[in-house]
Amino acid sequence: MILRRQSFLSKIIVIHIFSFIFAREIKNISFPYSHITFANAKGIPSRLIMLRYAARNAILPNLTGFGMALGFMLSGALLTEMIFSYPGQGFLLLQAVTSQDYPLMQGIFMTITFAVLGANWLVDIAILFLDPRTRK
Repeated sequence: MILRRQSFLSKIIVIHIFSFIFAREIKNISFPYSHITFANAKGIPSRLIMLRYAARNAILPNLTGFGMALGFMLSGALLTEMIFSYPGQGFLLLQAVTSQDYPLMQGIFMTITFAVLGANWLVDIAILFLDPRTRK
């Protein structure tokens, strides 16, 4: 059980690092927008502009991608489970397919579906709080 948590946490950390890289790229794209240029012309420090104006717009696509990746991580990684003889949902699904256990396959697909839907729902709630345009 501890190995499963460590593997899950390491996947989340790696995805979080990549989201920072993508946020930096989006920041470079979003700086020519008029509200950022206006804030820069008002003399607001660039760090404050980055945190209040650019980061709010840049975090939304990354948050959505993080939620989708989190949902799919919960479904399991069959290749990793097979290589390391690690019991998980992917390996259980493979055993269900080879033994033609249809109720077990349906249950696993249902848990994967609920994991993806739950992660996307949580991301939508987070976006509702972060983006004032979605509250209308």
